[in-house]
Amino acid sequence: MNKSIFKRFIEGDEEAFGLVYQEFYPLIKQICYFYTRDNFLSEDLAMQTFTNVWERRTNIRDYKALKKYLTTTAKNLCIDYSRKKTRNQVDVVDPFTLDTIVIPKEEKKDINERLQKIAKILDEESYQMIVYKYLYDLKHREIAEIMNVTTAAVSNKINRALKKIKSELK
Repeated sequence: MNKSIFKRFIEGDEEAFGLVYQEFYPLIKQICYFYTRDNFLSEDLAMQTFTNVWERRTNIRDYKALKKYLTTTAKNLCIDYSRKKTRNQVDVVDPFTLDTIVIPKEEKKDINERLQKIAKILDEESYQMIVYKYLYDLKHREIAEIMNVTTAAVSNKINRALKKIKSELK
């Protein structure tokens, strides 16, 4: 995203909002799914994330901060939902599936096969970090914020995961 789209977004341009939505929706939905394990709920929380950010868009000062603002908002909404769900003792959990990862159609089959192999090798947290790092191109710091761990923990987990993948897929 460039500065002019960000400026239009902050000024309330709905077309610019659409561009922001298109660029960040797959990442935000994946973050929500990571926390909820429910496809429909993750879509609802992703939509709520964009609604909240739109309503508070004037608080965002720098176009580079928009991604962090979106991911933090999504994470917080999911955590809030989880707390409310726990209080209400509602148990709605679906098993983790690779089909929820949004990737281009022409590459989906090949990437999906690779991801399935990797998912079988790694624990869920390491797998999720690999997805954030290599599919969504997030920095270790951003992954740490999303997953509520330290940057060092992310670095260590990713390094161990890569070694494990290399040794298992030889």
